[in-house]
Amino acid sequence: MRPPFITVEGIDGAGKSSHMETLTRALNDLGFEVVSTKEPGGTPLGERLRMELKTTEMAVQTEVFVAFASRSEHLAQVIRPALAAGKAVISDRFTDSTFAYQGAGKGYPYDQLLALEDQVHGDLTPDLTLWFDIKAGVAERRRESRAASEAPQEAADKFDLAGTDFMNRARSGFLWRMEREPQRFAHIDAGKTFAEVAAQVQAVVGGFVSRYRQDHQTTADVVANTVARQMDPMYKALGVDASGKPRRRGGP
Repeated sequence: MRPPFITVEGIDGAGKSSHMETLTRALNDLGFEVVSTKEPGGTPLGERLRMELKTTEMAVQTEVFVAFASRSEHLAQVIRPALAAGKAVISDRFTDSTFAYQGAGKGYPYDQLLALEDQVHGDLTPDLTLWFDIKAGVAERRRESRAASEAPQEAADKFDLAGTDFMNRARSGFLWRMEREPQRFAHIDAGKTFAEVAAQVQAVVGGFVSRYRQDHQTTADVVANTVARQMDPMYKALGVDASGKPRRRGGP
């Protein structure tokens, strides 16, 4: 069974990054080794692109290409290798953020983003996305509080300064994605207290892992039964059963 790939999304100030540890611990408690990562970033190249994306004014198409370039490297160097090694992956932001910020926020066409999504990560889609949903005004107050307590170079983020109208548009981008893929998304009410949000995260992850294991076990059983049926004529011709033991005379 491939371990799960989980993403965490939301507008700036939703508090999603604060719950990465909660999510990681919940998966650890369920028996998964976890690789925790983020976008844009996640690799040395991605971190350099992250700083450019967050601090340099550029055309929206350039932003999109920078985001997907970082994502391509992230998938190749971190996400796919971790999943292949049997480790669960949690990413703080992924492709949904590009639809929200550059798509809904800045007007880049969704159909072109969908084409890039298919080209860059193809059949690898998150198994679960936790959308930390919050009113833009509440998120803005949180961002202002955070900026006041950080070093100036850490607070210099053009998206933090984009304003409430932009964040409202970005929120609509996350909503559009959730409406297209409701089976992938879990809606988290991020306006509640830290403890209440943590309880939502733990409940979502617990339910998801139970369903995920059941679904994958069902798939494995179907595959095993199909293979057994396909191999049975050969076993009969050889006079043995599936374990290699001689068949009983007159047996099936």
